[in-house]
This record gives sequence, C-alpha cells and structure tokens, in this order.
Amino acid sequence: MSFGNNAPAWIALSHFLSADLVRELCAATIGATSDGTIELGDLCIEEMSGAPPHLATWTIRLKPDQQGLASYLQDVLRVLTWQSDARVHYDDSRIPEAFRERCRSIASAFELATVDFTSISYWLANAEGGSASLTVIAKAISLVSAIGDRVDPATIRTAEEALGPLDPALRIVATKHLGDLALDADQPSLAGALYGATQRLCEGFSDGTWSQLMEAVADMTLQSLATVSGMTGSPKTTYAMLDAVQAPETLLTRPLLALNAALAAMHAASQSEHGIFPSDVRACVLRAPLLQHSHDLAVPLDQWANKKFTDAHRRFWAALRRLNALGGATLSTEAMAFYGRSLFDELYEQIGRHRTPESFDLAVRLVISSGRQDAVGPEASREDLVDAYVTQEVIGFATEVAQRHTGVRRERLNVLVKLFIAWLGKLSAEKEHIARLLIDAIAKLAEEPPGDSFIQGHSLPKTSLVAIKEIARTRPEFVLSNSRIIADAILAGFSTKRFDLMAAGLEAAVGCAVAVAPDDLTRLADVTLTILEDRPPSESGWPIISPAITFIACDEVRALWVENSEFGSRCAQTILRHGLGDATESTRLLALLDEILPYLDAPAAQDERIQEVVRAVRDGALKSNHSSVTGNISVLFATPALVGRDGIDDAVRGLIVLLGTATTQRHNIAIATAYQPLSTLTYRLDTIAEALSLSPNDLDALLDPIVSALEQFWRAARHNALLFAPFAIPLPTAPNLITVQNWAFVTLGFARRAGVFDRLSKVIEEAADNDQLARPIALAQAVRLTAGDPIALDPDAIRLERREPFYAALGERLTYIAALPASEDTTMVVAALVERCLVLGPDGLDAGVFVIALRQEAIGLPAAAVKGYRQRLERNRALIQGLFPLFRSLTTQTQ
Repeated sequence: MSFGNNAPAWIALSHFLSADLVRELCAATIGATSDGTIELGDLCIEEMSGAPPHLATWTIRLKPDQQGLASYLQDVLRVLTWQSDARVHYDDSRIPEAFRERCRSIASAFELATVDFTSISYWLANAEGGSASLTVIAKAISLVSAIGDRVDPATIRTAEEALGPLDPALRIVATKHLGDLALDADQPSLAGALYGATQRLCEGFSDGTWSQLMEAVADMTLQSLATVSGMTGSPKTTYAMLDAVQAPETLLTRPLLALNAALAAMHAASQSEHGIFPSDVRACVLRAPLLQHSHDLAVPLDQWANKKFTDAHRRFWAALRRLNALGGATLSTEAMAFYGRSLFDELYEQIGRHRTPESFDLAVRLVISSGRQDAVGPEASREDLVDAYVTQEVIGFATEVAQRHTGVRRERLNVLVKLFIAWLGKLSAEKEHIARLLIDAIAKLAEEPPGDSFIQGHSLPKTSLVAIKEIARTRPEFVLSNSRIIADAILAGFSTKRFDLMAAGLEAAVGCAVAVAPDDLTRLADVTLTILEDRPPSESGWPIISPAITFIACDEVRALWVENSEFGSRCAQTILRHGLGDATESTRLLALLDEILPYLDAPAAQDERIQEVVRAVRDGALKSNHSSVTGNISVLFATPALVGRDGIDDAVRGLIVLLGTATTQRHNIAIATAYQPLSTLTYRLDTIAEALSLSPNDLDALLDPIVSALEQFWRAARHNALLFAPFAIPLPTAPNLITVQNWAFVTLGFARRAGVFDRLSKVIEEAADNDQLARPIALAQAVRLTAGDPIALDPDAIRLERREPFYAALGERLTYIAALPASEDTTMVVAALVERCLVLGPDGLDAGVFVIALRQEAIGLPAAAVKGYRQRLERNRALIQGLFPLFRSLTTQTQ
C-alpha cells in the first residue's frame, strides 16, 4: 500500500485510518516532504501493538531537540496521533525554501479536515500549497454543500464525478466523507445516497493491497446507513440492518462492526418490537487498563449532566481510585474536581428532602484537594446550598484540608480562596459571623511569603489582595464590619515593597474606600501618600503611581482633605508633582485640577508647566488614531475654565473627526468608547457656557456639528454593529451590548439637553432595526426614564416590550402611577403592566405591580398567562413565598 503523492489528501481523511495505516501515512508524509532526508525513526521512538489491524495501537514518543523541518514534521506527527483536529503551526522562517510548498499543503490538509458545508468556501479562498487531490476533495464538498437534502441519480452522479480524478481508494473514502458532512448538516437523505454510492464503490473495488481499509470503510458505511434509516424510517429498519451484529461470531469475522455498532443495535432493539429490555450481549474492549488515559471521565460527566448522580459518583470514584493506583497525579486532580462539583450539584437538588453534611464535606475536600481553581464551579455557591451547609465547622475543615501538606499547600489555598469568595457572594447578609471567618482566612494570606506573582496563583499575598478587591465589589456590606482585618491585609501588601503586591494592594484599597471605617481609611491613605512622596515621577513606576493617585483622589479620601487641610495639601502637591512629571498622569491632573487648587499655595493654573500639559492634551484630542483620544477629549470638556475656548473647540473637532471614522472602511478603535466624552459634554454644558460666556445661539453653533456627526454615526451603526465592539484580539464579531446601551443612553441624554431629541431619537430608532442593536437600545430607552425623560404609558406599547427594558422602566412607572388619581386610563395602564408581568415574570418587581393592581377595579387577565405564571412561580424557590399571596389575591379578585 502506498499513500504516494496523495499524502496531504489522506491527512485530511486520516480519521478513517487504523493505527497501523496512520503510522504508514506518517512515514510516507515525512519521506515525501523531506525528499527522503528525514525518516520516521529520526523523529520518534515508536512501537505497534500485536492486535488485529483494526484494533491495533501505536505507541509513540517524540525525540527532543529537533529544529527546522524536523520540528515541523514532529508537529504533524503530534496532531495525527493525538487526533485533536489542531492546526499545525506553519512558519516560513523555520522551513528551508525547497520544502515550504509541501509544508503549506500539509497545513491546508489539516484545515480541510475540520471544514463543514458552512466553512468550505473560506478554505477554498485561502488554501495554500499545490496538492491537486486536496483541491478536488474541497471542490466536491463545495458542490455537495449546495445541493440540499435532495436525492436524485443525476445529483449523486455529479458528486461522484467530481471525485473522479482521485485514486480509487481515496475516492471511496472521500465519498464516505461527503456523506458524513451531509449527515452533520442534517441532510440524511443526501447522506444516505452518498453512503449507498460508497457501498457500490467498495463492492467494485478489487485492489487487494487496500483490502483492510475497504473492509473498515464498508463496516463504517453500513452503520452510517443504519443511522440514516433511523432518522428517515423506523427503528425496525435499523434493527434489521444491525441484527447480525448481535451474533457472537461477528466479533471474530467483523470486529470493528461488532464493537462500534453494538450499542446502536441494542438501542434499535429496545425501540422495536424486540423488547424494552433486550439482552445486553454487546462486545467491548478492555483498553490497556494500566494506562492512565484508559480511565477517561466521559461516562460520569454524561451521567452528571443528566442528573444521574448515583451512577456518576460511582464512575467518578472508579476512575479516581484507578488513577491513584497508577500514580496519575495530574489526571486524578481532574477526577477530584468533577467529582466534587457533581456532589455539590446533587446536594443542591436534594435541598428540602435530604441534608447530608458528610457529603458536603467530601465535596469540599475533593475540590480543594484537586488544587485546580476551575474546580470551583457555580454548583458550589448556589444561595440555598451556601445557606444550608456553610458553617463555622465547614470553614475550619476546609482551611485544615488546604493547609495539610506543604508540597500542595499553595495550590490548595488558591482553591480555598476562590471557594470562600464564591460562598461570600451568596452568603445571607445576617450571617456576619460566617463572613468574618471567611474574610479573616482570606486576609491572613496577605502575610504569607510573597512568592512569584508573575506565575498564576504562585503568590498567596496577591491572591489574597485580589480577593479583597472582589469582596469590596460584590459584598461591600461585609467590608465595614471587617474593616480592620482588610486594612491590615492591604498594608501587609504595601510592606513588602514589591511593586506587584503594592499595586494589588492599592487596587484593593480603591475598591474598599467606600466601605472601610474612617480610621482604617486614614491609615491606608497615609501610607499610600508616603509611597507617592517617596517615589519620583516616572513612567517606570506607573503600575503603582496610577492606582495610588486614584486612591488618594477618590471621593472618600478627598473627604479627609477637608478634615485635615495639611493632609489635603500634601495630597494636592503630590498629585501635581506626578501629573507634571509623568506623561501618563498628566490627563488625570487636568481632570483633578479643580479639586486640588484650593490646597495649593501658588496659582497652579497659571504655571507654564500646566499650560504645557493643556497643549499636550489638546494635541492628543486631535489624534483620532490614538487609543487615548477619548480621554483627552473628555478632560477638555471637563475643564473649560482652564483650557478656554480654543481647548473646547479642539475637543469638539476631535469628537467630530472620531465620529466621522464610522463612515470609513476602517473606523477608529476608540470609537466604541466615544460616548464617554459625549457624556462629559452633556453634564458640563452649563459650566462650559458659563466659563466661556456663550449665548444660547453660540452654544447651538458649538453643538450643531456634533449633532450632525451623531446622526451620521447612528446611520452607519445601523449597518455596522461592530462600531460598538471595543478593540480586542481576536477581533470581535458581535457588538458589546453594554457599549450599545451606553451609547444610546448618552446620545438620548445629550439630545434632550441640546434640544434635538426628535432628530437623534429618530436615527436611534432606525438603528434598532438591526437585531443586534434592538435589545440594548430598548433597555437604554427604558433606563432614560430614571434620568428624567418623560414617562411612557402607552398600554399597547407596554404589551410589546422585551423583558429587560420592561423591568428597567417599571420602578419609575410605578412611582408615577402611584401618584395618579384613579381613572379608566390608569386602570388600562395597570392592566397592561400586570399582563406583561404574567408573560415575562416572575420577578421581584411584580409585587409592586400586583399591589397597585389590587387597588384598581377588577382587571381581566388572560387565563393562559395566569396559568403559565403560576407554574413558573411554583418552581421559583426565591420568589414563591413572597409573591404567591399577592398573585393569589389578584387572580381571586379578577375571578
């Protein structure tokens, strides 16, 4: 048998080959690509098992220290033997020129192996290398992809003819592959016809050197036809096709079919008249039981996904104890992680029926012992589970498990912190004593030896400080009662004098500033100020300088300036010094200048160095291709007295130029966040008019070009939603919904303030015709109600609203309706609100609607909506106790 010059095409179809044929393909590929200068034995140590061909295994280990073409061919070996569908990284710089085209063909072959009907056009447009066979297969795939699920002789003949230029064996396998792609595209009739063509080609094939492969393809095709039969016919037909598989002798005569089709045959028997519980006489393979990879977790993971917890736990334990016996430390941690997560899931499902603390302890031990942070999944932190099981004893047990063994202590403590953070996120507010224990355990790690924070999870102090920042973000109510513990942990990070831990501590301090006790805030601010005073302005210190200035300039610390003017003066001087001496801080200096001026001795605004900063920011505002352009424009709008009319004009010009890139082929990467300077302009409009002595006409003249630019921007956005996709690698393929909402909210606010609401709201409504923009725009329109826009109370419009905008606007609407006198119009609006709650709910906000509805005259409610709401409410543990009495009263009143 020879793969010859068709090696790339066989690589694309290598999933049809047995291990010995994959080995032969690898050897042929290596020899053909290197002109015989490299052989298989040069790249690896390998051995074939003595099993029958279809069941043989190939053991291989790559040799180290290979370079150039040899290294590339080792990558080819790795992907073929791992069966991973990975791409082979191709780089001209490591391949001699004489071999590059062949290597490109191989890379293209691996890519073709992964395409389906939807992606074949991309492959054809971008394929590299000169393999004619690859191109024939690809064009045949493209041809068949356009057929649809139609079966007629002419169509199938056309597909067969497209593969005609291929060698006979390759043609047979390629025809089978076309059928597989059709089945994947949910076109079983087309797939069945192509499988029939494959069978005919196999029957007419006479080259004995390929007999092993043809037998395998014939057996695969029979089972594939049985699958198609089950989809387009009945289980009886499938059973009839596979019944022979059940015969014991099949294992000896057709082992591949006996092993692969046994489960399908048993399933078909159970679905036909041959009994619900057919005898299980399936053939099976005991894969080398002393190999760790023989004990994979696919079966228990499937059982867990289907809530078959008893079976899943039995299989997790079966895999775990065997992996432990084989010394499989790495794979056993994966088994521990999934086993623990499935236990958490089962315990949650049993709440209200069973309580088994010992199982919770086992889950905690497994998750922590795994040393894997991804072991802490959502199953561990459901609110009811945390409420039922997380106690002082559990926290102590978990901490003890994490601390048990020196060699794995760091990994386990990282998991412990993630688990404790997850529990804190769902802990009831009244359980402050539990929160204190969790926070204390996390904070203590800040005093551990620093470790190497450049390695993920290696530095326990950094883990602690990052966790404290997360606590401040998610549960600020727990920060105040644990203020001293948290402040001490942050100061421990400062004391290391390591910039990474100091930066992490400063970011935690910024997050905690709003919630820590005043004396602890003072301690943190004093130390932070000292850090800044001791460090000269320089860009190299930016990771510390930036969060440090953010902290001492935050609202909470600025309140300390008022109480202690000497401290305020020190802060102001420090911000000025770093702002003037560090280009990265100059923009922020201008933004803070109004705040720090009262604490400076000299008139800083007249300082020539300040004016240099102003000029630099103005220049930056006009550089539309720079990522900092929006920040520069925002600062100019925020400081009109300092930058003057020229500065505001530059800001307007910069914003218009930036928005104008929306209509070009390549819009500016900062355009997604250009709503930020627009927001600053909206809120500073009165200040700008006063500082520059602008008349109403002057102000209109200033804003008119921006209004026109915004109209063009939203018209462009209607056809290009990626204007709302902030820059990222890989490039986004969908807009960021939060960005869309922010843009719509800010634009409507600006329109209201500038007196052009009708103009801009119209183009925004038109942009909402784009399905990708409709939902966030609707949500922004609803949220505008809380910003003072007119209340919309059209019953017909309310009945069409999506869930998010409906509930976003509900609080403001209820406040408005509560103040209205009873009337028929009010009752109609309330009825529309109730109906929408019944369709979209349950939600906690429904209570307000129900209360107001109970005060109205009887409201007619659609019976189907009432029934659906009741069913959903009865399944909602969190809401049923509070909402059901109101819902019952409302429906009773209606009756």
